[in-house]
Amino acid sequence: MAAILESTPAKVSSARRPEAAAHRLDYVDSLRAIAALLVVFDHVFMTNYPLPQRPAAGWGSHVYWLAYGHFGVALFIILSGFCLMLPVIRHDGHLKGGFLSFLKRRIGRIIPPYYLSMGIILLLGATIMRPVGLTWDRTGQGSLLDVALHLTMLHHLTPNNWATINTPYWSLAVEWWIYFAFPLLLLGWRKVGPGITMLAATIVGVALYLPARAALPAACPQFVVLFAIGMLAAEIAYSPKHADLRQRVRWDIFAALGFACVVGLFASHTPWNIDEAWGDLAMSVFVLPLLIVASRPGLCQRLLSAKPLVALGAMSYSLYLMHIPFINLFWRYGVTPFHHALSGERGAMALLFVGVPIIIACCYGFFLAFERPFLRRRGVHLPSSR
Repeated sequence: MAAILESTPAKVSSARRPEAAAHRLDYVDSLRAIAALLVVFDHVFMTNYPLPQRPAAGWGSHVYWLAYGHFGVALFIILSGFCLMLPVIRHDGHLKGGFLSFLKRRIGRIIPPYYLSMGIILLLGATIMRPVGLTWDRTGQGSLLDVALHLTMLHHLTPNNWATINTPYWSLAVEWWIYFAFPLLLLGWRKVGPGITMLAATIVGVALYLPARAALPAACPQFVVLFAIGMLAAEIAYSPKHADLRQRVRWDIFAALGFACVVGLFASHTPWNIDEAWGDLAMSVFVLPLLIVASRPGLCQRLLSAKPLVALGAMSYSLYLMHIPFINLFWRYGVTPFHHALSGERGAMALLFVGVPIIIACCYGFFLAFERPFLRRRGVHLPSSR
């Protein structure tokens, strides 16, 4: 989810030049924003209605769709594969500078804000965010073992430690280890082609997921499939090899059908009874053709170039890192003290309609102080406030 295109914003020409992918793409930032909001809304919902209990009546029973945040994470992983594949396309299927250079760039992108956010959250947990019986009481709490596991990105491979300090951190660890599979995926891409590589990634991912899902709920080995789907979307959208495929296939129809599948799946199930892995794959059926359609000038690209979404997408990593502690603080100090006036659903609505804008503003402050300086140091061009 921290993958980012590091150049100046520009429209992608219809010629589909591979160098066009060097530019920052507004539609990708907008999709990042949507993914981040899915996660935030999910955690806002869970603050009032902890899973797996589904509210039987009232306001909560009508907005349970807010609890689909896991699919926001799936979207982040697909976008990561998409973005990291673009420079590979420009360099004839190889990582620029080799794997160690790639890993160094990834470390520079994701680790400084991650470590800084962890330090801030642990400080908050030791001072003004002590456990008092709230949904996110484990935020800011952790043993030395928890800290060590999080520093080494191994916390997702434990039954319980993955949810300490800051719950969303689990997916950063999953993505981190997918980076080590990326060269293997590229090797398969070159040697046997995307189709067989995708099939192999799917078999391995599902084979690891089935035995791990109960014992290690945050391991999510199936995410390697989503990452590979993002790679495939970039290959089709920008590789000169697939110009004919881009033009002949009605990707807009496939995107519409994929969207209908996702809506149908979510309408016939709830976050409480849908298997997340199959929901993730359903999401990819929609997102793959959507990325291809959005890469071409047209209505979809214009809609996904909305300035508010693009701006929010630029800070989506900070929003992902810090929204849980700010939800905790708002609920603790903005709702709980006024329990007579903000009891039950009124508190939930206060958190959603008042708290979320404040939380986004606070995360923007973190972005300005602790993420943007590292991006500028690395020469990353950010969207302007046009």
